[in-house]
Amino acid sequence: MGWRRHDASPEKKRYVEAMYDQRNRRMAERIDALSKEEKTPLFVIVGAAHLVGQYNVLDALKAKGFTVTQK
Repeated sequence: MGWRRHDASPEKKRYVEAMYDQRNRRMAERIDALSKEEKTPLFVIVGAAHLVGQYNVLDALKAKGFTVTQK
């Protein structure tokens, strides 16, 4: 079975893309828009799963010109 070999089915790939990749892009777009609207510091919290992976929120924000640091 595919799950035993860690092969992702087409359905699993679509699920991951919808749950994380597309959602991460939307979150980054929203954070970008809010940062332009507000004149005060912006504090954003996202779940840990949105900070890793190929299309994570941090990389999406970096691509938009944000400076991302870890402390």
